Amino acid sequence: FDMFNVFARGATASGKGTILTGQQRVQLLYHFLNKRLDLDYAVEQKILVQWFPAHNIDRLADLHACWARWRLLMDFTFVQPLTVLRDYFGARLAFISAWNGHYCKMLLALTPIAVIFELANCVFLDHISIIGFGLTLAVWGKWALNVWDREQEYFMVLWDLSNAHKDESPRADFEGTLYPSHVDRNMVELYYPAWKYTLRV
Repeated sequence: FDMFNVFARGATASGKGTILTGQQRVQLLYHFLNKRLDLDYAVEQKILVQWFPAHNIDRLADLHACWARWRLLMDFTFVQPLTVLRDYFGARLAFISAWNGHYCKMLLALTPIAVIFELANCVFLDHISIIGFGLTLAVWGKWALNVWDREQEYFMVLWDLSNAHKDESPRADFEGTLYPSHVDRNMVELYYPAWKYTLRV
């Protein structure tokens, strides 16, 4: 097993490549380098100018073809290539895009009801329509949240995201206090003091 093949590009026309996504390769590289180097310190000392992953031009062209086009502003299905976004940019941006798309669809469904209530308010000048729309909005909000929770759970299972895979690799610049490990009391680990953590929140 050649560890540096893990950092290679994805599958090519010759069939050689790796089973990892681009985001996973960047994470592995980051953890590999971060265990051995303090990259932020290297920037402070002017050893490095800056460090960040560069974009893959071919993959950006693919994203532009299916996602980043002005013509898609008129597409009211709000369908997005979420798995492609997740593979390239990571789960956080994919979830943000999914959430935005979901609530755009939900607001589009609410629009005809809002127009009906507004017309009723103009014609009858009745404050009952305002109360009625408020109640409708409350029901809509709960419904939209329930549908989002279901969609979010679907993507968490699809993309295998759970607390079990939470990134807990130590950073080279992490400063903490040595305490016995919660897992094995014979080992000591660095922990961030609870009182400092409380002040951050």
